[in-house]
Amino acid sequence: MLFDKSALLENFDDDEEFAQSILADALTEIPKELEKLQAVCAGDDIMAIQHHAHTIKGMAANLCTPELRDICLKLETAAKGGDLESALALLSELEQIARMTQEAISHSINGTA
Repeated sequence: MLFDKSALLENFDDDEEFAQSILADALTEIPKELEKLQAVCAGDDIMAIQHHAHTIKGMAANLCTPELRDICLKLETAAKGGDLESALALLSELEQIARMTQEAISHSINGTA
């Protein structure tokens, strides 16, 4: 599941307006954080990779986007273990899941999902 809107609403006491504002912010923040992760992946700073994957993972957990959270956890874990090759290999999957998650959120905001 890319996005669990009912769980998100439950987390925010069914405040639809607040949830929508959080989701709108997420559509801006996810790409920004992903861009930061991509930039550090271009270097060899494994700690920065771990940090940015952790940041996106936290956002994903708060947004009730389990697939995005899970891929970030895998990337973070690889980086934490010092496995730069595996972390970098997971980046393209994370990028794809992030795009699909953003589309699911956008559809939810626009009422098409």
